[in-house]
Parts: sequence; C-alpha cells; structure tokens
Amino acid sequence: MRAATFIWAVLLPLHMFAQDKTSRRPLAEHMPYSLKISPFALINPVQSSVTLHADIPLWPRWGLDAGVSGVYYSSIFSRYQGERFAGYKLMPTLKYYFQPFLMDHRYIGLMLKFSDIYNSRYYNTIRQGGQYEEWLLLKRRQLSGGFMLQFGGIDYLGKQKRWFLEPFLAFGVRWIYSRQGSLPPDVVRVRARGLFDFTLEEEVYSAPDGMMGIRVGRVLR
Repeated sequence: MRAATFIWAVLLPLHMFAQDKTSRRPLAEHMPYSLKISPFALINPVQSSVTLHADIPLWPRWGLDAGVSGVYYSSIFSRYQGERFAGYKLMPTLKYYFQPFLMDHRYIGLMLKFSDIYNSRYYNTIRQGGQYEEWLLLKRRQLSGGFMLQFGGIDYLGKQKRWFLEPFLAFGVRWIYSRQGSLPPDVVRVRARGLFDFTLEEEVYSAPDGMMGIRVGRVLR
C-alpha cells in the first residue's frame, strides 16, 4: 500500500505539469496502436535488457500489451570476465481501461511472464575428495513463469498527443526452475557467492515478484 501511494504521489506533479486544457478528454472508440520502450530496463542491475512493447486495441475498453525483452547482462550474476547472463523474456498483458481521472487513461491488467536465461558463473569448488580448491565456471539455465496484476496510466504529451509516458506498478508470483549444466564427477561446490543463492539447485520453487517503472512510447495511429 505504501509503495502504491508513493508512486502516485510522485507521478501526480508530473501529470499536472504536462496536461493542458485538452488532456481531460473522453475515451476514444478504441485505444490507439503504439510502440514503447522501458528505459530503466537498460540499467537494471539484476537483468539489464532491451525491452519493447506494442499496444494493440481489441475492444473499446480492452487492449493487449505485447512485451518482449532481450536480456544481455547482470551486474549481480555476471560480474567477472568470462561470465555470461543472457536470454529473453515474454510479457503479454491483457488490459482493461477505466475512465480518465488522474491520468488520461488508467488501466488494470493481467500480465503473464515467461523467461529463459543462460548463466555462466564462477564458483568455489573442491576437487578430488577435498584435496584442493578451484574456481570453476559453472553453467545453468533458468526457466521462469508466472503472472502479475498490473496498474498503470497513460499520460499523453504535446499538442499532437503522439508521445506518452506510462507509469506502472505490478506485483504477483513466479515459479523458477534452475537447471544445472554437467559437472566433473569430483566437483563439490563449497561456498555460495551470495547470502541467498539458489542458482545451482535443480528444483522448482516459487517467489514473490514485483515491478515498477515508466515506459516511454509513441502513438502509431
């Protein structure tokens, strides 16, 4: 509740600065087609990615947000030379739009999430029954799926209303399966690189999921 109050308190002055006499207008027959990006995803330390979304109108108050993301780096899971963290994410979202209030178009949406990530990472291991220690580059594949409830609004900018900002807040749950690559038979990992480290556990586990940010987009028609 505090997080939701905070994001709306931050965004309200932005809306008041950007709006003019024509900003409070009734909903169109259909929401417009549009393309948008998530600039903050480029500097996300957990999963740095290039994220592209397309808004596709379905019915007068319904739309589909088709989101895809290419993950290329993680400062947490790939911080040393030779390590790798890369993959892709799919984030389709079914949206329902309300009447304008604080924003030009507010909505609630159900987002389905799927990701497929490959990670190569150095771990401290013992070899040959504990005779010596060695840092090895171990590989894993992480598959993740889940759903989120998303809240947001679209605030159009300029006289032509072609550009817009879309702040959003989402929370939900995801299920993660981390599959370990093949290891030499005598290898035993002796120390994790973080306080909580499930990266080499071959099991399915659930975890809470949350997102917040601002997307920048342009109306196509």
